[in-house]
Amino acid sequence: MIEVSPAPSAGPRPYRPWLAALLSFVFPGFGQAYAGKHGAALILALPVLMLGVAATVILTGALGGMRNNMLANDFLIGVLAVNGALLAWR
Repeated sequence: MIEVSPAPSAGPRPYRPWLAALLSFVFPGFGQAYAGKHGAALILALPVLMLGVAATVILTGALGGMRNNMLANDFLIGVLAVNGALLAWR
């Protein structure tokens, strides 16, 4: 009698760390999404997406004089102060 072995099951595909690193290099959060960590992927991708939307809105002039206000010395000094406070806190 011929013994028949069961067919290998089609389980989850093997995880490739190098591919996750490459995807994270292409866009922050892609590697985490590939690894199944969707919450971390969203947290990492959201700031980049928000920055892209803000840059597009400012550069296209959709908000009028906001571009000039965001490049004013007072605003930039405030941003540096907030960054310094966050650095000291961390």
